[in-house]
Amino acid sequence: MDQIAPTSFGTNRVRILLLSVLFLFCAQAPVCFAQPNVIVIICDDLNDSVEGMGGHVDAKTPQIQEIMQAGVRFTNAHCNAPICGPSRASLWTGLLPSTSGFYGYAQQQNDWRDFDILSEAITLMEHFKANNYTVWGSGKIFHNGHDDNSVFSVNPAVDGAGPSDFGPFPWDGTTLEYGKPKGYQHPDMPTSNWNYYSSTTSLDNKPGDTPGYASYQWALKDDSTYAYTSEGGPLGIEGDIRDPMPDEISAQWAEGKLGQADSDPFLMVVGMNRPHAPFYAPKEFFDLFRDANGNNTVSLPPHLPNLDDLADLPEIALGRPGIPSSGQPLRGYQSGMNKYKQDYGNGANEWWLNFVQGYLACVAFADHQVGVIWDALQASDYANNTIVIVTSDHGYHLGEKDHASKTTPWEETTRVPLVIYTPEMRLGGSLASVAGLECSAPVSLIDLYPTLNALCGMPADPNGGVGKNNMVLDGNDLTSLLEAPVAGQWNGPSVALSHLHNARVDWPAETKSPWALNHHAARSENYRYIRYSDGSEELYDHSVDPNEWTNQAGNVASAPAKAVMKQRLFRSLGLANTDNLVVNGSFESDLNNWVAAGSAVASLNTSDSLAGDRSALVTSNSTVSGGAFVDYQFNGADGTQLNTQSNDGSDTGSWNFGEVKVEAGALNVGYTQEFKSPKVDDNVLANSTSTVYRTYTLDSAMASGDFEFVVDIAEWDLRREWDTAAASAAGKGIQFSLLGNGTVNVRFETYAATGFRANVSGLANGSAQGESFDTPLYRREVNGGFLRITGNLDSGAWTASANDGEGGAYKTITSGSGLTSISGIRFNTLSPSDGSWGGAGAGNATDPTGDGTAGDYMRIDSITLSNTITTSDGGGVSGGGLEQNMLAVLEPGKSYHVSAWARSSSSGAVQLDMRETTGSGQTTDVAIGSVAANATEFLLIEGDYTVPDNLTGLSLVAQGPSFSLDHVQVYEYQTPNIVASVVMDDGDGPISLGWNAELGVSYRLEQSLNLANGWTVLESNLTADKSNMIWDLTPDPTLSRVFWRVIKNP
Repeated sequence: MDQIAPTSFGTNRVRILLLSVLFLFCAQAPVCFAQPNVIVIICDDLNDSVEGMGGHVDAKTPQIQEIMQAGVRFTNAHCNAPICGPSRASLWTGLLPSTSGFYGYAQQQNDWRDFDILSEAITLMEHFKANNYTVWGSGKIFHNGHDDNSVFSVNPAVDGAGPSDFGPFPWDGTTLEYGKPKGYQHPDMPTSNWNYYSSTTSLDNKPGDTPGYASYQWALKDDSTYAYTSEGGPLGIEGDIRDPMPDEISAQWAEGKLGQADSDPFLMVVGMNRPHAPFYAPKEFFDLFRDANGNNTVSLPPHLPNLDDLADLPEIALGRPGIPSSGQPLRGYQSGMNKYKQDYGNGANEWWLNFVQGYLACVAFADHQVGVIWDALQASDYANNTIVIVTSDHGYHLGEKDHASKTTPWEETTRVPLVIYTPEMRLGGSLASVAGLECSAPVSLIDLYPTLNALCGMPADPNGGVGKNNMVLDGNDLTSLLEAPVAGQWNGPSVALSHLHNARVDWPAETKSPWALNHHAARSENYRYIRYSDGSEELYDHSVDPNEWTNQAGNVASAPAKAVMKQRLFRSLGLANTDNLVVNGSFESDLNNWVAAGSAVASLNTSDSLAGDRSALVTSNSTVSGGAFVDYQFNGADGTQLNTQSNDGSDTGSWNFGEVKVEAGALNVGYTQEFKSPKVDDNVLANSTSTVYRTYTLDSAMASGDFEFVVDIAEWDLRREWDTAAASAAGKGIQFSLLGNGTVNVRFETYAATGFRANVSGLANGSAQGESFDTPLYRREVNGGFLRITGNLDSGAWTASANDGEGGAYKTITSGSGLTSISGIRFNTLSPSDGSWGGAGAGNATDPTGDGTAGDYMRIDSITLSNTITTSDGGGVSGGGLEQNMLAVLEPGKSYHVSAWARSSSSGAVQLDMRETTGSGQTTDVAIGSVAANATEFLLIEGDYTVPDNLTGLSLVAQGPSFSLDHVQVYEYQTPNIVASVVMDDGDGPISLGWNAELGVSYRLEQSLNLANGWTVLESNLTADKSNMIWDLTPDPTLSRVFWRVIKNP
């Protein structure tokens, strides 16, 4: 790795390039092609803190600003998903998250190529490569770990390209994670609340210089030998001796490529890792934001210091009590502002200012790398025929709206810098008059793919053709705005769309997530409208409120503007109506328009709702029997053994061992701190830490109904503080099992060096890591925790979950099936690789460790197993439901999206159906969707429905044993503008499909082999060049029937 000297600013230029390709015509360039070259530089987490974008007032980006003066800047450009993976997948494939179903959160860890729609999508890079472009890439282009280097002409891994790496970062010199150096927070961060991503400092502040951290050093993920020897003098003075950072490697790589001759046009994509956290950069970039004495000179971003900026937000935007922070919609992927405020430092927002300074220093650093590439381009043979685009994958909050990261539907996280430069904008070029202008039209990253296709003369439908997925690109061509940025004719939508995942609800991995599950934002020139999954809304008027401090969604005076923005959003989602076709779908008007179905009893629930104040509570007329089979509270006398304890349940079974003893109302395992010898002697310890199971055999096995198995562990200490050499031992803990026709195990255990987790294995599901607590604190837990297995023996389904004992909700570890009977309970301790728990073999029976301290122990408060059998008297699914008549509302032949949210603690599913009645009186329930029982939170049920002809009755029915129902919605899909259609049957000859066309208007041809399975686009963009258009169709002898139609594109 070549070492480099510090950056000398002076006249050096600094710029950022991203995805951009414009059709340029060569002047007198030494190397000239019929098609232009493209340089794309995409920065990570770069918000509008760019000079000329109206972001942070202290931002210093002279190089990007220079490109702005040479090109056109879009000041109202937005990402389509404010999180790395989905944003980049959307950008490179040209498909919105609402099209692909790839929104983020839990999906963020899924490889985007594993999603059905995206798996066969032709990326921008592949499209250019297939059309004779040489495609190069360097740096962070896809989300980390989800690279697809096959899209490039040369694999970046063997091309000398820069890595996708957020380093250098502090490393302790020994600890590896996934076989690579593990990054830590910088030792100078004020408390342990800081972490790898929230650290900030300049590179000259070497981690090993901090007292007590001599072994620490700078490192990269793929290079543990990152060298930093010395720091140079003041700004502009050479003198650093250090290895280059990843972005510097990418800039040098691009500079080298631009110095080569190539016979083909090229697309170069450069992904900058900065300004993504952690905020480490060379000293000279931090010095830009320091005075002569080294003091921080940055100002805080716009905020409300004495008012609660979040007070007028809907509940879903803030999270709910009892839901872990990891499940808060807008808080699940941000480090929070509290630690940056007055909690630490000098009491004057010292660390908030440091946070802002670190971010701006990293922005300036990225800006400089862009300048290296821009300067290399201007000095190359490609200067007169290369397009440059500068942008980011999404924005970033620096404390605005009390937020310190991304993943929100607000301005600071959706707005991105976007600069497009084409050589036609050079002095004397045909577009020289637009150089330096800005465009305020709402555009988004999804528009770059079709723009580059148009500017480079590429086919407009990369996914069209035999063997392809025939998906139409979602974006629109920006060339008209490049030609006239201020008053150009924009054929795209009047709003830019950004889609945000719903972090409160998990969705199956790599499965299309429905629009109704997630949150959506629409940004026009003056307004931002946000629609959350529960129907809650926000509206901001940017003409008077650029900081989005006042939510106008509930303001009567803003109702007309909200209605317009809502319509624009819904139309962009493919929906025809903005008013819910279900009357009183949120039950805020009691149960008006709803009736009980079957044997159900419906009532209003004012204590449980998804949004607002109410939901519907549906219960069935049923008989419930059962109760506690096993109920051990361990209230026996001190020193009494396990097999002598009282079972308060109905079962009369027994334990096979009795050595483990009770003390102070809990069952002790190991050397407890307060209750060690003489109640626990060496023999008991040996038994309690062996693999010999303590088994309770039921006198009468469970074979039907719901069950719940709960273990309340009062406290534990598995740290082995007396034995530092073994402090990192993993695999120590306790396991509980349900025995029957299968076995399900659930456990608390240590893992890795310092972690503690709940884990599970059972039946065909194998093992899966569950709730993890990556801190030594959880190896000593005075609040204990709960392990739980619930399920239904009739269906065999079970779910294992854990609770941290601090009042939060249970978190699911995993689910399985096949458990149809329970005959017993057992538990055993888990031992690490050294085979022992701390405390064994030292001291004597009175003081096992010899120093008055405790050994490893766990104290069990209670073990319970209960059974509930519900017998229904019929009517619908397991007892009945709630129904609304839709016959006069929904139209035959039209398609609708139907959804509802349900919560149920009973066994069985909650199901949403359309109940059809024909003229003969026959009634059929057509399934929309269903969800399994879940008592923790509301879950989405959703699906599509097309209304058949000749129905005499039609109603929407929610059915289940006992459940709460809320936010029931029905929206009509937009009907395609069909201008011609035909059906070809087996035996038909060739057919000419003709239509009266509008000159210059775009049409598409679609085919369906089975109307129930939808339509396939065969030709996405056929522009009419005459009024009597004709499409000649040839029959396929292998198909009995084919449907064809021509649709006018919107």
